[in-house]
Amino acid sequence: MSRKQAKHNNEHKNPKGKVSTGSLVRAIAKRTGVTQVDTDKVIKALIAQIQMEVFDNNNQVSLVNLGKFWRKEVKPNNNEIIKRVNSSKKMKPKYALTFRTSANIRHELANRVKKDSDSII
Repeated sequence: MSRKQAKHNNEHKNPKGKVSTGSLVRAIAKRTGVTQVDTDKVIKALIAQIQMEVFDNNNQVSLVNLGKFWRKEVKPNNNEIIKRVNSSKKMKPKYALTFRTSANIRHELANRVKKDSDSII
C-alpha cells in the first residue's frame, strides 16, 4: 500500500475532531524541532508517569494550563452489586482516570465558541 493510500485510509479511521497519536507526535516534533521518535518516547513516558502517579500513588497530577488528572471510584452496576453480596471475598473497587481541563482552556474554548456564534449572525 502506498503512503497516499495509507493516508487516505487513516482519514476515514479518524473522523474530523479526532487526532491520532501519530499526527500529534508529528505536529509536536515539527513545533519543537525534536525528532518524532524522541517526541513519541516523551509522550509515552508522560502518559505512563501520569498513570503511575494517579493509580499507584493515588496522587492528583496538575499540569499548568492543561488540567488535572485524578482517580475516581467507578460505582458498581447492578450485576456487580449482586456478585458482591453473594461473594464471601471482598471485591476491590474499580477506578477510572478522570481529567478536568484548566480554567484557561475552558475560558479559551468559550471565547472561540462565542466568536464562531457571532460570525454566524
